[in-house]
Amino acid sequence: MRITKDIIKSTIINKGYEWFENSPNLIGIRSTMDVPNVFNDFFCLILKSEMYVWTITTDPGTYWLEHPLNKLGTAVLKPNQWRGCYSLGYHQGKREHPALVQTKSVTVYRDNNKDNRTNTNAKEETGLFGINIHRSNLNSRTMSIGRWSAGCQVFQSKKDHDVLLSICHQYKKYLNNQFTYSLIDEIDLYST
Repeated sequence: MRITKDIIKSTIINKGYEWFENSPNLIGIRSTMDVPNVFNDFFCLILKSEMYVWTITTDPGTYWLEHPLNKLGTAVLKPNQWRGCYSLGYHQGKREHPALVQTKSVTVYRDNNKDNRTNTNAKEETGLFGINIHRSNLNSRTMSIGRWSAGCQVFQSKKDHDVLLSICHQYKKYLNNQFTYSLIDEIDLYST
C-alpha cells in the first residue's frame, strides 16, 4: 500500500471529515487483508509537512474474538471521524501505560460469532468502552496481537507510540486535551 500525505488528506476530505492544518491529524487505516492476529494496519500522524506512518492493529486479537469480554461480542471500532473523543491519559488507569484514552462515545461493531476473524457486519453499539490508542509490549516489537487488543487501536512498537504521545503532549493545552481520531478502510484510499 502506498501512503502519501496527499492521498490521505484527499481521502479524509472526500469522506466529509475535517482536515486540521494547525494540529495533528491522527488517522488509522484498516487493511483489507483479513489476517488473524497480525499487526497489518497503519496509524498516520500528519502535521503540516511532517508525516509519520506506524504499524498498528485496528482489530482485536484472536483470543478476545474467541472469548468476548462483553456478552454482546468483542468490540471492533467502526470507521468514522471520532471528533475530540481521545485524551492523553493512562490505558486502564495504569500509570506505567500512557495512552490516548477514549473520553467520548464511539460506535463499535459487536463481533459475537467467536471465530478468529473480525466481523464488521455485526450489531452496532455506541458508548464509552475504553477503546484506547495504546502500545503493546513494553520492551520489544510485538509480533502477534494476542491479548493486546480487545477492541483498542494498538501500536506494534512502544517506541513508535512514544513518538505519537510526545507530539500529542505538545498540543495538549492548545486542543484542551481533546484529540480527533479518524479511522478509515484501506479501500477508501483508492477511491480518491
